[in-house]
Amino acid sequence: MMFFRISSWMISLFMILSLLPAGVHAQKPGAPPAVAPAPPPATNDAEKVTPTPVPEPLPPAAEPEPSADEPVSRSNLKQLDFLFTSDLYGRFYTPDCLGKQPRSYLQAIQLKIAELAPDLRPAGGKPVLIGGGNLFSPDAMGHFLLESTAGAAFIAGEYRKMGMMVNAYGPQDFLAPDKVLEAATGAFSKAEIPLLATNVECEKGQATRCRERLSSHQVIVIDGVRIGVIALFPEAQNARLPKAVRAMFKFTDPVKAYKAKLAELNKDGVHLVFLISHLDTEMSYPGGILGFLRGLDVAEPAVVFASQSQSPSIQNLGYIPLIKRNQGALIVGSSRFGRSLTRLRLAVLPGEKGGFVVDPSATEAMDIPVPVRELAADDPGAVHVGAFCEAFNKPLGNNVIEKPMELEPFLAYMLGVMRTTERTELAVINRDVLNHFDFPVSGPVTREMIARLIRTDSALVVLNLKGKDIKTLLGAFADSTTGALKVLGLEKTKAGLTINNRDIEDDLHYAVVTTQFVASGGGGIIAAQTGFDPGEKGVRTLMMEYFEGRTGKARGLDASSDFPDLWKNYVWNGGGNVGITFGHSNVFHTGVYADKPKLMGQDLTSMNVDITIFTGISNVTHALTGRARLLYGKTWTTQVDELGQTTDVDTESADEVKLNLLYQLKSPKNSWWKGSWWAPIPFVDIGYLTEFTPSLRDESYRAKLFTGILGLGMEVWESRLFFKAGAGMRREYGEEDVKAQNTLYAGWQLNNGDVFKVFGQGVKGESRLDGYVLDSDGEPLNYEIQMSNKLYFALNNRIFFSFTHEAYALKRDGERWSFAMDFLFGFNVLFDVRVPFIVY
Repeated sequence: MMFFRISSWMISLFMILSLLPAGVHAQKPGAPPAVAPAPPPATNDAEKVTPTPVPEPLPPAAEPEPSADEPVSRSNLKQLDFLFTSDLYGRFYTPDCLGKQPRSYLQAIQLKIAELAPDLRPAGGKPVLIGGGNLFSPDAMGHFLLESTAGAAFIAGEYRKMGMMVNAYGPQDFLAPDKVLEAATGAFSKAEIPLLATNVECEKGQATRCRERLSSHQVIVIDGVRIGVIALFPEAQNARLPKAVRAMFKFTDPVKAYKAKLAELNKDGVHLVFLISHLDTEMSYPGGILGFLRGLDVAEPAVVFASQSQSPSIQNLGYIPLIKRNQGALIVGSSRFGRSLTRLRLAVLPGEKGGFVVDPSATEAMDIPVPVRELAADDPGAVHVGAFCEAFNKPLGNNVIEKPMELEPFLAYMLGVMRTTERTELAVINRDVLNHFDFPVSGPVTREMIARLIRTDSALVVLNLKGKDIKTLLGAFADSTTGALKVLGLEKTKAGLTINNRDIEDDLHYAVVTTQFVASGGGGIIAAQTGFDPGEKGVRTLMMEYFEGRTGKARGLDASSDFPDLWKNYVWNGGGNVGITFGHSNVFHTGVYADKPKLMGQDLTSMNVDITIFTGISNVTHALTGRARLLYGKTWTTQVDELGQTTDVDTESADEVKLNLLYQLKSPKNSWWKGSWWAPIPFVDIGYLTEFTPSLRDESYRAKLFTGILGLGMEVWESRLFFKAGAGMRREYGEEDVKAQNTLYAGWQLNNGDVFKVFGQGVKGESRLDGYVLDSDGEPLNYEIQMSNKLYFALNNRIFFSFTHEAYALKRDGERWSFAMDFLFGFNVLFDVRVPFIVY
């Protein structure tokens, strides 16, 4: 029996090994695997996302590639070295104008390339540097240097000395001011370094200017191998382009553009195609590239150089993955921020039909760190750094960061400035908006410091998002110190998410300030939003203006004391909905109570204009909410004449006005019992009702009712449901007199929100119940119930259908119950607004 078990195990192992891909079990010792090991997580500062290369079958390439299982002649093997750099973002120097030694990224790259040159292949050839884009924007230093002809010529010349033969535009480059784009285009063109963007369609009237700025491809020849280089962008990038750039061109489908360009390059005798890809972000890499490759029904590019593929952390400064798939394009990552160079040693063999094909087994990529260098006094860049310091090294107010400030506190301070400036409840920004290599920071706050710390001047944007959308978009980043986004005002508690310690109301709109980069889906962090207008002021400009105007006592920056606590400050919200309702009213046991017009009525059909207005103001200690409803319409009924015939009757118009004001003292709950659901909440509830309902009497009269209640309540279900009980008085204005009554009271109030789902679609609802036991100068006790329930079926954020059920019931000692019910169906439009009252 034991022999049988061992044999089965061996047979199973043999079967497993026989099913493994050839590229795995046929791998030669020391050779790279057919699919490289998964790289370390790509990071957005501290957040990590692991790219997972997935082998998949692809259409056959133009030339067959040698199989790893077949013997291949190596006598004609060529090895070609390419250096790749991407995403420097214009950070050519860090000036440190306050006296510290400035540093140079350009000189560091130059020296590293010079060091590598003797070992680059083909031997004796010049280094070949390929630029992946995002080269000169959005850093203030990049804009400063490239907005002048001399500065742009200097930068282009430095890259030409390094061996740069081609450079792609990057998404961030297109966000630069127009004069920067103009100067950069001219300078790089003179240096014979084309700026690539392939899937571009020039707009009418802008074709000449468009073609001057953009090149669709470049052919380079290395050791007899003709290589066509192109650059592709996602179509979604159109939404992030400035108006001036959008008027010049638009991005088209990258798959169609690639196929058209491939046919053109094939006619030109190109052997291999290199693609510089902007189809991914550091959050999605390599998903965008793989999706693009799967969409091709033609030969894939030989190599895909991916920009924005990794955001190196302090601990791991730039391990670059080389993804080798079973067949098809090699995918080479790039380290952001100019912290390293990628050296691709590409192995090519002569193809059976001429030209060349890539040999993946002999191809390797290496990440070569580039430590930043102190700027030498004789460095040509010293003149430009000096000019930058002269323009930017100016104090902003008399602000001083007294103690070294780390990135997280500074980021929180930025969000505080954004939120108080735009008067919103939430502020959101991407963590890598800051140059984390420059922290901690201390000393006088200058223009140069802010320009150095904040790498972009992306325009401010205010979004109006529903509470439920905030939970979906930003919930994962609440209270996070490592996520791609930093959110101010959103907290994560045991009971769920809150905004400034207030429970989120799903259907109210909240104002959120962020940047155009985040709002338009930049970095792939959140889905692109629509319907916003970018402001004229960018986040870097805002911070400079804020510090310049903050001229109080020089002190450190402390977000907890420099900005108001919106939990302690008041927030006002208001809005309402307008609609048309249709329905039917029924009265049971009519005529029992002659002093109640609603119970003296008859069955009616009605059509109404239904208007609801709500408002409220609250903080940590007090909450005051008001609600008004106006119902006005026409009613129809039938009657039986003396001959027994039923005829339609067009009765009188009916109307109803309800006003309600509720005050809640929140101190016991929020301060004494730390928000516990069972904490009692003292309240005062005041209501006024006036209505006119057609009745059986020859002459109907208008009913008026005033109610005041004092009591204790309790909030549950995310504070949406308020149970309350108390006592008070009521005054009823009749035809001839005013009746005052004392009352005991119990009821509930459910605010609008999700209640259940139908076929996966959320149904919202609200409810109110008021029960009274009334006594008046020894007269019989009155038992009275008023109830209103509404369900909403949303079509979108503003338009919805509604169903309303209302009931009114009365019983007096010695009499029977009489009650009336209304059933209404409606079509409503919602409008609402929230404004925080920020008090300093």
